Amino acid sequence: MLTNKKIEEYKKKKASSIQLNFEIKRADKEELYQIADKKGIYASEILRLLVKEFIKEQRKSGL
Repeated sequence: MLTNKKIEEYKKKKASSIQLNFEIKRADKEELYQIADKKGIYASEILRLLVKEFIKEQRKSGL
């Protein structure tokens, strides 16, 4: 779960990154931008955090 605390920690220690391209539904994109505006963070940063959290969870489960 992306909490405000995790978002703030991420903002403090941004690391180098690469660019990934993928498609999402237009409605999902609009909702993502709305959430990003409410959280005060870029939508791309939310996606990076989600990927990071997903990878951590996969490592915990042994994958």
